[in-house]
Amino acid sequence: MKNYLSSNISLKGCIIPMIFMIITYATLIFTMNPQSSYVAYGFLSFIAFFASAISLSFCMRKGIINGLFIEEEPLKFDGSLGRYFLILIGYTLLSMITVGITIPLLIKKSQCFFIDNTTYKKEAFKFKGKIQAMVIFMIIYLAAFITISIIAGTQLKNGNIPSGSNFLPLVIVYPLILVLISFISAYLYNWYANIDYKNYNFHFRSSFSAYITPWLLTILGTVFSLGLVTPFLNIWIAKKYINDLEATNEESTVTFSEELDIKEDGIYLLGQTILTIFTIGIYLPIAQQKILNRIIPKIAYTKES
Repeated sequence: MKNYLSSNISLKGCIIPMIFMIITYATLIFTMNPQSSYVAYGFLSFIAFFASAISLSFCMRKGIINGLFIEEEPLKFDGSLGRYFLILIGYTLLSMITVGITIPLLIKKSQCFFIDNTTYKKEAFKFKGKIQAMVIFMIIYLAAFITISIIAGTQLKNGNIPSGSNFLPLVIVYPLILVLISFISAYLYNWYANIDYKNYNFHFRSSFSAYITPWLLTILGTVFSLGLVTPFLNIWIAKKYINDLEATNEESTVTFSEELDIKEDGIYLLGQTILTIFTIGIYLPIAQQKILNRIIPKIAYTKES
């Protein structure tokens, strides 16, 4: 028997943090201009922008979690903004001091904060992504990034644009960058899904490698269509993830399915994206609210013994 998720997500309270972030971003760009007489205030502008971005992230994720319902019972998030600030600021500074070595710890602590502070029927969720997996990810990422940087830097040395046979290595750089972004997206999404609830473990049946190609196609479609087909590709890849999600224990398995329509839901997503662009981002929280309240009720789960 299929059971459907439901939602009553409200992100209207996130509009003020969104506006504040846009203002601080504009201020940051202005003060960071070397020709500006206010360049001395650049650091303060960066702090204000960083703080507003953290506040917006917290507000939206909290609103989404508290607006989710399973069998008419809501999920509840108990984390505080102050604690979130301490985690991000503390581990960001630590990552800077260690020259990026502790970035995996920053990523995990951030994810743990939202998952571990979420409860359903007074039972807490627990993030189970392993730090070792994130360390391996960072090593692969850095190796690829350094390789790409060396190739690009060598070809563009002294500002010269290569031509003829010397142009080939640079041509290789751009596909490598797209593949790297696809790898990052596929790896992180699979890693994020490793969550425990009671004796159930949530995860994707497929390994992250199965999603590198879908992510690559999504990125290529976005680039070549200037973003016009991105909403449709997002629905397409969301369908893949939802249908691949399961929660298992020793006795039973909960599988997930969806009733999303790439055309209809894609057009709706495109409309919300256009409104967000026209409002310089101010409409983003409302767009997210409407999109999620449309999509989540189309997600079903079935318990199989």
